[in-house]
Amino acid sequence: MAVRPEDITLSLTGPIRCRVEVRNYSGNLVDYKVRADDAVLRVQTPKTEIFAEGKELGITIHRAMLFQLGEGRGSG
Repeated sequence: MAVRPEDITLSLTGPIRCRVEVRNYSGNLVDYKVRADDAVLRVQTPKTEIFAEGKELGITIHRAMLFQLGEGRGSG
């Protein structure tokens, strides 16, 4: 499964619980690395949405892509 960073929303009430591990400012975006259980996800938000490192939040995934094993690039 692949999820683009811009297809994830951070909020106080999202259904999947996570914790902000890293926050970096990148021009008009804020780039986050968040941990949800043992998965680390990259999330990009507008610079108007700022969450502190260590903050417990929720995420909503708006779009994900599923790939069957052996399909696509890199399948050798």
